[in-house]
Amino acid sequence: YLANMLILLGYVFSSGSAWVIVSTAGGWGYMLRSIIKEDAFLSKEFPEYIDYKKKTWRIIPYVF
Repeated sequence: YLANMLILLGYVFSSGSAWVIVSTAGGWGYMLRSIIKEDAFLSKEFPEYIDYKKKTWRIIPYVF
């Protein structure tokens, strides 16, 4: 997810187009929603995932 988010950010910087900014914001929103849904699903289906996610990060270490 982080790599895709950075690629989209690169598109924003390289184009400067309002359309690219809007679509990037939508893409980021979609990815963040997907991450949260996947996290909830994995926590429900695999009880050991709760211990795993205490040791790992979603996107940015020590932040999110």
